[in-house]
Amino acid sequence: MKNVTFTYDTKQDGEVGEACMTIMVNDERAAQIDAAFHNSAAISKTKVLIFKDQAERFCDACECFRGREYVSGSIKCVEIEEV
Repeated sequence: MKNVTFTYDTKQDGEVGEACMTIMVNDERAAQIDAAFHNSAAISKTKVLIFKDQAERFCDACECFRGREYVSGSIKCVEIEEV
């Protein structure tokens, strides 16, 4: 298992800040996410778009629960670490 951490921008009360969210996934999924964000030649362009879209929606949902707004397209870092 691996932890995948997304770092991105958020808005709250008109101010922009940075936030992150971590999710635990199996090794195969972590490798796919890593390929989508760091080595897109390793997977199809369609898969890259799908994984990036899923990551955007995940970050957006997390910020909704936190009472903040996810800044669309702001994922700036994806880190993958062994659990």
